[in-house]
Amino acid sequence: PSFMALSLAQACFNVLLIIEKKTATAALAGLLAISVNLIGLLALTWWPNPLTIVIAMSAGFAASLAVVAGAALRLKAARPAARDIAIILLATALMLGALWPFRTMGSPWLNLPLLAGAGLTLYASMLLAFNVAGSRGWLLARFR
Repeated sequence: PSFMALSLAQACFNVLLIIEKKTATAALAGLLAISVNLIGLLALTWWPNPLTIVIAMSAGFAASLAVVAGAALRLKAARPAARDIAIILLATALMLGALWPFRTMGSPWLNLPLLAGAGLTLYASMLLAFNVAGSRGWLLARFR
């Protein structure tokens, strides 16, 4: 959940805020994420285990996502296409579904980079295949 919220915030909404020069909102959302993380960690001190960190981190990123999504969706000039948002959500779900079964296999030191690379490849492939926000045209122009 943490990385999904972070990915959605970065791929969908922070970009729009940066284009519209509303970077203070993105920075405030980051501070909110840190604050919620700290509050979550302090509130869950009675339950000390690794899941505590995951819960606190997820809450922080979800709060940050809510702020940047709310701010970005109010921008009429830079409103993302519903199709692009749907494809990003689909790519995220596909990536999660494809990689989830492998999360506990093998050494974490080897598994994490392999899964991160596979997830990045799958996610980027979906974005390019469906040309989300003109990404394919941009990439082709870069290679020319």
